[in-house]
Amino acid sequence: AMKRRLTNAETKADRIDLELRKLQAQEDVWKRENGSLRSLLETYERAETHPPNAHSPKKAPGAGAAAAVSGDEDGPTVRGLRTSLSSAQERIKLLTEEGSTLKTEANAAKKESEDAKTELARVKDKFGKLRDALFKERETAERAEERAAKAEVLAGKGSFDPESTRVLHLKQNPLMDAVRAKYESEIDALRKALEEKNESSAGSTSLSSAAKTPLPGKTPHPPQSGLDAQKLHRRLKESFREQIGKFREGVYLLTGFKIDMIADTAPIRFKVRSVFAEREEDHLVFAWPKMPKGEEHNVTMLDLLDTPQAQLLTQDPSFEYMTKYKSLPAFMANVQLDLFAKQTLIGGG
Repeated sequence: AMKRRLTNAETKADRIDLELRKLQAQEDVWKRENGSLRSLLETYERAETHPPNAHSPKKAPGAGAAAAVSGDEDGPTVRGLRTSLSSAQERIKLLTEEGSTLKTEANAAKKESEDAKTELARVKDKFGKLRDALFKERETAERAEERAAKAEVLAGKGSFDPESTRVLHLKQNPLMDAVRAKYESEIDALRKALEEKNESSAGSTSLSSAAKTPLPGKTPHPPQSGLDAQKLHRRLKESFREQIGKFREGVYLLTGFKIDMIADTAPIRFKVRSVFAEREEDHLVFAWPKMPKGEEHNVTMLDLLDTPQAQLLTQDPSFEYMTKYKSLPAFMANVQLDLFAKQTLIGGG
């Protein structure tokens, strides 16, 4: 609205200036015409006041005609010239008054334009101050959110500085004892279940052998091939489950990572938790990447999903192993070393 008002004021001022210039030009024309009439009137008046004598030099034929036409001071020619001069003076006066009016309007338009410019500058300055204040408040809110996030992290981990604090890792670590006891109980339960299955399988084998030996005078029954196949399938599944458990335990002991595959999601996900994690819920989640058709076997890296632990690690310098070098093993090895350093007091360090 202010810009439109300023534009209208400038347009009005330009139009008034143009009309004023036209009137000034017309006034100049009338002034020149007035001067010509005045000069002609003075010439007639001199001719009437000082008539030519006989001893004066010979005049041109035109001058003699002008002297002949001139009569007394109140002759019709003089009166006509004076009337024309008065009319010209009246026109000049009207033009002068109209020019003054236009000048006044032009000055008013210019003042209105200057006022509009001043108001526009004031509005722009006010808008700039409000914008700066908004940005400042937004920065303050962001800093407050960062401080709140850090406070939440410190509240969850305890109020200590990980850069200057080292935690002594006891030989009898309660966390390690709990984890070891948990997996040993699972292993014992699986071993006991396997022994029971082996015993039941041995008993069923002896019974099936006895059933295969026909009694004298009796017709042998046909072998129960369907039942034997189900038992074999069940034993294979149990053996496979045992091998999978041993494989997971070996991976856990070798790498320090407990890896669980979540197969009921698309894509498949892997939940990874370190043996040196400070809390039980600290973990990372990776997903199998979606590849174009025909390149499903060219996977070189998994996708890291969003978890609280992943949000902390993305701010760590070790995350460059993922972004810059595209190396997931190097990133995971560095994570293990950092967690180990926070849990263990290195002697002589």
